[in-house]
Amino acid sequence: MPSSDDEAPGDDDAPQNHEVDLDAIRSDLSSMQSSIEDHHALLKRGPKLREEHPIESEVDVDVPPAVADYVRAVIRETAAMTVEERNQFLYEELLGFELRTTRYHFPDGDVLEAGPREVVLRHGSEDEMHE
Repeated sequence: MPSSDDEAPGDDDAPQNHEVDLDAIRSDLSSMQSSIEDHHALLKRGPKLREEHPIESEVDVDVPPAVADYVRAVIRETAAMTVEERNQFLYEELLGFELRTTRYHFPDGDVLEAGPREVVLRHGSEDEMHE
C-alpha cells in the first residue's frame, strides 16, 4: 500500500540524488546556440549561393501535333502583344500541357521529387530499404 506522501511502489529503490548538473546544461545550451547561429548564417548566404551556384538544366520537349495546332491558333490571338509578351504567353500555354517530374539529388542521398501531382522528399536510407 503506498505511503501517504504519494510515492509510487518501487520509489524506495530509486536514487535520491536530485542534484542538477548545471555545467552540462550550460554546455548543451551553448552548443544549441552555436548551432542556431550557424543555421542563421547559412540562411543569410542563400541569395549569394543562388548567384554562385545556379542549378542549370536544359529540357527538350517534343510538342504533339494537336498541341502545336492549338499553339498556332493562339498565336493569332496574340497579334497585339509585344514579342516578349507573346513568347511568355505561349510558354505559359505550353506549361499547361506539361507533366514534368524533376528529381533533385542531394549529396547525402536524399532526393526531392517534384512532380505534377505532388512534391516528396525521400531520404537516401529509404531508397536503400526499397532496393
